[in-house]
Amino acid sequence: MLAIFTFLVVMALCLLAIEDFILDSYFYLKKLGPKLLTPTLWQKMVVLKEKPIAIMVANWKEADVIQRMVIGNLNRIQYKNYHFFIGVYPNDIETLQAAQKVESQFPHNVHIIINSEQGPTSKGQMLNQIVHGILRQESILKIQFDIFLMQDSEDILHPRSLKIINSEIENADFLQTPIFSFQRKFSEWVGSTYVDEFAELHTKDLFIRHNLGAPVPSAGVGTALNRSLMLALIKNNKGHFLREDSLTEDYVLGMTSSSHGFKTSFVCYYYKNNEKRNELIATREYFPSHFNAAIRQKSRWVLGIVFQGIMMIDWKGTLVHKYYLYRDRRGPLINILSFASIILSFYFFINHSINSVYPSFFIEKWFQFGSLISLFGLTSRFLHRAHAVIQVNGLSLLELLQIPLRWPLGVFINVLASLRALNQFQRFLFLNEPLRWVKTTHILPENFGLEGSGTEDLNSNKETENASQNIIEN
Repeated sequence: MLAIFTFLVVMALCLLAIEDFILDSYFYLKKLGPKLLTPTLWQKMVVLKEKPIAIMVANWKEADVIQRMVIGNLNRIQYKNYHFFIGVYPNDIETLQAAQKVESQFPHNVHIIINSEQGPTSKGQMLNQIVHGILRQESILKIQFDIFLMQDSEDILHPRSLKIINSEIENADFLQTPIFSFQRKFSEWVGSTYVDEFAELHTKDLFIRHNLGAPVPSAGVGTALNRSLMLALIKNNKGHFLREDSLTEDYVLGMTSSSHGFKTSFVCYYYKNNEKRNELIATREYFPSHFNAAIRQKSRWVLGIVFQGIMMIDWKGTLVHKYYLYRDRRGPLINILSFASIILSFYFFINHSINSVYPSFFIEKWFQFGSLISLFGLTSRFLHRAHAVIQVNGLSLLELLQIPLRWPLGVFINVLASLRALNQFQRFLFLNEPLRWVKTTHILPENFGLEGSGTEDLNSNKETENASQNIIEN
């Protein structure tokens, strides 16, 4: 029985390693990756006419961060023709008051949209309310917004990001820009798993996906839609541009935009900053640093993308489109296989330490060949991830050595998140329990958005926390 189980795990990992090797080879052969923003190209973007941009921020219990987030970004953004639209609930008094304070400070380009329903609802419902509020206010503001940009209350936009979006939206209807986690303290291993994963995803994986012609999914933040796409989505989706019953309405947005014939794109630039270091133009934020919070957040991603995704998004489109639907939905399988490989390796090591013997199938060719390919694939993943993290944050040798050490932790979190998502989905199907949105705790760098700040060193590991742990229910 052990031999059969090991055979299945090793062969599955072997096939996945070969699949990843093919995609990685494509990445290097096509010379994909972040583009250099040369001074000449930047000057062209600077002089380009600025399209009106509506920045949409949905909120529930964000009184601790929303005011600082808006002020800090207002102090940083190198763009003039933009407005913040802050969505709040009428029964979230503290967040409403915080939003009113920043609106009173910046009445010309900060506006509150009060939800018609009591909170919490879903993020999709709140963003739909914000969009309709924007469209109503256009006649009052005497502005017709050409770009709608989704951001969250913990997001820190790069000063050049809106210029990039203003230029690149000329060639796409839907634009996703990179999202990266701020570097964490050496001891914050849970938060650091997000550093690793988002670095690899947004400096390599999404480039391959976009270049192959597959739909680009929204990350929920740093996502820009042009006016034509926004109005088409509202018309085709019964007055909504987002699904209000999805836990990953952002993912559905990117996939359905492509299926409706609109062009989706991923763009990432870097430039040499004043310190002569490569600086990526991206949204930065802190992701959960606590074990249980990470499981809750990732279980929502699995539940929305995999289980709800199968129900909401058909296996249609081109072969590449279908292939990436498979890749998006294979997450729980990958997590379980990776965890199984760790358990088997640990078992074989302990058994040999006690009995000084290995199982007889260790001499079989299938095991030796499969293990060799799997080991190659694992080593390749570590090297790619380390390269990605260096690109994003630039790390010391000691910090780089931590990446393979915290890989098992990331696998363990992902396995528990997958099992939690499966349990929630089963209870939804058989017991009619509503799928629940668990609110993520949002944090900002310690001094961000305080008076006179906004351009401070954002690589600081200090942070403040919004302690609310409220639940948003669909």
